[in-house]
Amino acid sequence: MTSSEKTILLYLAWPEACFHLDEKTLNFIREAIPDVRTIATYSEEDFLKELPSATHVVTWEFKTEWFERAPRLQLLATPSAGRELLPHHSPEGRKIQIHFGGYHGEVIAESVAGFILAWARGFFRKERHEHWNRVGMGSLCTRVSGTKAVIIGYGKIGQAIGDKLAALGVKVEGFTHRNLSNLPAALESADWFISALPGTEENKGIIGKAWLNCLPRRAVFVNIGRGTVVDEAELLKCLNENRLAGAYLDVFCGEPFKFKKGEGLILSQKDTDLPETLIRMPHSCAFYPEYLQDAIKELIHEGLI
Repeated sequence: MTSSEKTILLYLAWPEACFHLDEKTLNFIREAIPDVRTIATYSEEDFLKELPSATHVVTWEFKTEWFERAPRLQLLATPSAGRELLPHHSPEGRKIQIHFGGYHGEVIAESVAGFILAWARGFFRKERHEHWNRVGMGSLCTRVSGTKAVIIGYGKIGQAIGDKLAALGVKVEGFTHRNLSNLPAALESADWFISALPGTEENKGIIGKAWLNCLPRRAVFVNIGRGTVVDEAELLKCLNENRLAGAYLDVFCGEPFKFKKGEGLILSQKDTDLPETLIRMPHSCAFYPEYLQDAIKELIHEGLI
């Protein structure tokens, strides 16, 4: 298909600024692919109106029934690494390539490394809130170099995290479903247990009592994958009973979609009702201004648009 025959339809309207297609990013896209017709939409109504002419769609969400409205569609792409908002397969008899973003590893790795450095240096410890508490802090601060991180979900994002931590002197062991039988033994000496697992059905609740109980008390659990992979009740129990030193969660069960209220066990509670060793962030570890520009760069680099 020549450039003149392509029509790229963009539907990237989202509450978070870095996930919302603004004029600057739209101009970047049109300059990056100048010979291709590019249409930007900001409502479902406008998107569906333009969908019949689209050969390439870049969107956050796409309903299965919309395939019937897109007879020319060849590529359906989302900037997200998550598998929740797009169909995983095209309809029978249709050859539509479905692409999920894979460029987030570097910024997510920075978020994980930032947390680990902050935790090791005592930034999150309650003792630091007491004025000039050098005695209390003195027994809490540790080195990051020389510690061990176990990463489950060792794909593009997991490996990027591993590379970043290795550069800090951390020993890294990565696990996928192919070598899970070796995970319990690795956890016994872990300082950091990091999940980059996607929220698939086979991963639902996979991190629970059996694996968490393998960790030493000094260990900290980090989740930047999907919240559904964790048994949140068991994780809270471990923290409340001081069987884990702490946890950093960027993702949760029952996360809100757009402006809807979250209903998960951990997400719905107030900070004052949770252990002080639990650090929560609002699914923000991949935030940065060039997010959508890099999504388009990836599609161009891989020859998809």
